[in-house]
Amino acid sequence: MQDEATKMPERSSGREITPSLTEALKAQRNKAEAELAELNETIKLIESQPEIQKVLDALSRLGKLKRF
Repeated sequence: MQDEATKMPERSSGREITPSLTEALKAQRNKAEAELAELNETIKLIESQPEIQKVLDALSRLGKLKRF
């Protein structure tokens, strides 16, 4: 059973949400999530390099870098 937050509407902007559209959106989301995971791994790899870490630390000390 779906709660109200995840329930898909019958219609959106006058266009019926069909199973094929739902599947296409799921595939697009999965692809985007996979790309994001790959980018996050790349960032971790880059940040782990000692030379890069020194630059990031210096920028952070200068207040020029916001880390999340």
